[in-house]
Parts: sequence; C-alpha cells; structure tokens
Amino acid sequence: MPFISGTKSPLHEHRQFCTLCGDMETMDHIIIQCETSPCRLIWSLARKMWPHRPNLWPNITLGTVMGCGALSPPTTENREIMNENTPPLHPPKGAKRLLQILISEDAYLIWVLRCERSIQGQTHTIHEMNTRWEKSINKRLTNDKITALTITRDKNFRKLVKNTWEGVLLKQMDLPPDWLQNREVLVGRRLT
Repeated sequence: MPFISGTKSPLHEHRQFCTLCGDMETMDHIIIQCETSPCRLIWSLARKMWPHRPNLWPNITLGTVMGCGALSPPTTENREIMNENTPPLHPPKGAKRLLQILISEDAYLIWVLRCERSIQGQTHTIHEMNTRWEKSINKRLTNDKITALTITRDKNFRKLVKNTWEGVLLKQMDLPPDWLQNREVLVGRRLT
C-alpha cells in the first residue's frame, strides 16, 4: 500500500511514543528533551569535550541543532575597555567549527540510537553509547587530518584543523608539536 500523507500505519502506531519514557516522539523530544540516557549522555559528553569557557557553550534547542551550520559561539565583549568605534569581537574559526561539528555529530548519533532502539529493538549500554560517541568524534578528527595532509594540502585548512581540534586534544594529553601527522593522536577516554 503506498504512503498517503495523513494516514496512519496500524503496524507502526506504537512508534509514536518513546520506548524509554513514553512521551510523544517529536524531533524536539528525541534530540533534546528526552530525560533518558542517550540524549542526556551524548550532550553531556559534548559539553565535557568543549575546550572553551563553559559560557560559550550554547543552550541546545531544536533550533540550535537545525541551524548549527550557521552557529557561532557567543563572544564576550568587555564594554569597559571597548569604545563605540571598536569592532565587535568574533569567535575564532576553530571554535565555531568545533561547535558545529559537535552539535551535528551529537544530534545524528542520538537519532541513530533512537532508530536502532525504536525500529530494530536494540538496547544500548552507557559504555556502548560512550564508545559510539567517541568513535564518531574520532572519525571527524581523522577525516580532518587526512584532508589537511593528503587531499587539500592547503596551509589555511591545516591551520583551521589545528585551531578546531588542538584545544580538545590539549585538554586530554601532552600534545606533540606534530600531532596533525601523528596517527595515534585521537580523542581519548579521559574526557568521560
């Protein structure tokens, strides 16, 4: 039977409710509001990883997630030092890019975990969710390193990759000066 807008599928009506908390499964509920472990854990891992001041981490809403490609961390301007002719402060490009990566990767992982749970009937342990989150972030870091070193080889892109990831990596380890070329430099368990 073809899908007709506005019709209900009697075989899947049970999927309209969250299998963990029983609330209606709206996008807002799935990605942001669900009080159960996948949603809370994934967003807390991202906040812990964020290497910048905590007040630069935005309040995560569905609008924040949907518009994350245009998102910048807020800038804090010291009005006592600045005068009206001083241009406004702009966040570093690396911080902006890291924020966009974390929010988009987290929202996607939360969605994937929800689909596996709701559609495939899988259950996920805290350890498994931690591991999957770490793997998704490391995949982005590895892709950035490969792109910077072998695909684009652009000095400006290498600088952007360093500015994006260096604070995260410094938070966890003593970082060698050539970390971009080092395969072993990945996001580790010390954040969780």
